[in-house]
Parts: sequence; structure tokens; C-alpha cells
Amino acid sequence: MIYLDHQATTPCAAQVVEAMLPYFSARFGNPSSRAHGVGLAAAAALERARADVAACLGGDPSGLVFTSGATEADNLAILGVARACATRGRHIVVSSIEHSAVQAPAAQLEREGWRVTEVRPDRVGRITPEALAEALQPDTTLVSVIAAHNEFGTVQDLAALAEVAHQGGALFH
Repeated sequence: MIYLDHQATTPCAAQVVEAMLPYFSARFGNPSSRAHGVGLAAAAALERARADVAACLGGDPSGLVFTSGATEADNLAILGVARACATRGRHIVVSSIEHSAVQAPAAQLEREGWRVTEVRPDRVGRITPEALAEALQPDTTLVSVIAAHNEFGTVQDLAALAEVAHQGGALFH
């Protein structure tokens, strides 16, 4: 089989399967159930995994949240940040080429009274820093731009776009 959509899903690496196998059978447990040994062991394993991933990313383990997938992560980021920052402003900016996992929470915010501005890409599918800067408003709290488009392969200049968003006082996703 030739599979060309590895951005959507990929086979699990053999090392990951090997590391996880005990937790699918002999060492299963609910890490939130800390009233017994099985739950405590699961919680400890989860915290080790969190520390390992944070070390790979150069981040703080306490800031790492595991989700079941990209849609849940996008919803958590967009709805969570917007609602947490609502007192700063009720405007977000997304690109017009976003995945439905970003379009859906943006539409939800719009139904809740937020203003959503969509930035159109240039002819090769890139969001330019200039176009983003034009879309920002004084009450913009969040900018969301897809890193690599899953249908036409455009890779965005995230560093440049994040700089524009941050200069405008917005968070960047």
C-alpha cells in the first residue's frame, strides 16, 4: 500500500508499541484513581511520559496536556484560550484554509458572539505576515494557522506569523 496522508495518521512506531503493551494488559489502571496501587502506578507512568515528552520539546511537564487526538487538542486550545481571554477581547483570526477541527470551534465562538476574521492565503497557499497583520484588531486574543496543509502541502512560516500575532498582543496557535 502507498499511503500519502501521514499528516492525518501514521502507523505507531514499534518502540512505542513495545513501551505501551504492558499498559494495555498487565499494568492497566486509571491514573485518576489514586486510592489504590494500580491507579498510583498508572499515574506515575503517566507523569514519567509527560516528563519525557516535555524534555523532548524543551518545555515544562506541567504545561503538557495529553489529548485523544488533534481535533480534541484544537478544540481545547481554541475554545479554552478564547474563553479564558474573553476579558481581553472577543476577536480571533483563523486562516481560510483551516481544517474543520479549527473551523468548527471558530464557528462555535461566532455563535457565542465572538468576531472571527478569516485570512486568505496567497496564490501558493501561504498566509503572509502582511495579511495577518491586516486582520489583527486591538481586541484579537488568538490567531490560528494550520502549519502544513493536509490537502495541498503548503508549509506556513510559523515563526514569522507568530511574531506578527505576538506583536499584536494575540496568542498564536
